[in-house]
Amino acid sequence: MRLSTLPPAPRDRAPLALAPDVLRRLRRAPIGHGPQALDAFFDRLPRSRRRVLMLDYDGTLAPFQADRFQARPYDGARELLARIHTQPATRLVIVSGRPAREAADLLALAPRPETWGVHGWERLTPSGQLVRAILPQQARLALHRLLALRASLEDCGALVEEKYASVAVHTRGIAPEAADAQARVRALLAEFEPPADGAARLDGVYLQAFDGGWELRAHGPNKGSVVRGVLREESRDSLIAYLGDDLTDEDAFVALGDRGLSVRVFPPGVTPAARERASAAQLALHAPDELLAFLARWAEDTAPAAG
Repeated sequence: MRLSTLPPAPRDRAPLALAPDVLRRLRRAPIGHGPQALDAFFDRLPRSRRRVLMLDYDGTLAPFQADRFQARPYDGARELLARIHTQPATRLVIVSGRPAREAADLLALAPRPETWGVHGWERLTPSGQLVRAILPQQARLALHRLLALRASLEDCGALVEEKYASVAVHTRGIAPEAADAQARVRALLAEFEPPADGAARLDGVYLQAFDGGWELRAHGPNKGSVVRGVLREESRDSLIAYLGDDLTDEDAFVALGDRGLSVRVFPPGVTPAARERASAAQLALHAPDELLAFLARWAEDTAPAAG
């Protein structure tokens, strides 16, 4: 059932607890159904027998940082997630482009939630077991070709991050006015881009833009495949939401479809171009205020009854 066809919340139910200025921004969101879809979702949430909350990390739960190890959750987010995580019949899933252990360590929830890393190539279970998909040798060799350019890329001011099944080139630390440095980075990455004439691209990998750089990724799992896996493990009665901010989250929005609520998160300082980008998400929220309001509403509406 599509959320847009759900009956409206009863008239005696309190509206979504967002400040007036937050509601005004939400109504101007370029995608989705705005507060109506949220209220419809939250009307069902307390009555659902099983709930699944899936979230990206960078740009969603935490602001972007030039030093990625300083990307800590927004004030209050960790506490709200801890409340949600410990509630009965609730599954909390973190889905990040970071290595799974790195994302889990930065979030620092106890007990540790299920965490997927490297866009779905890694799964860290709550017990601490790390499971990885098999990386083909062809892709491994292609990733090593990019790693051979590390010194040249970092001379331009980029930061090169080696992961299990990808190599990320972070350009957030390059000053916006340093156009020459940005151009040199793109020139170094040119051999990994698909040719304009449609000829075969580099086997086993593809170059993906993200908010703050470029990533050479092995073909295989992505955030959409994570969502599809979770859907297979859950019944049709489970109420599911996925929140993410980046291009890489679009695979998850598409995979979730009408099985749940897909929410695009706008991080602080989002550019006009990024804001206007087309999205498969049903609605948009701004971080941190609207994100925290969403998590607070979830925690309050699903809290066990006192006594």
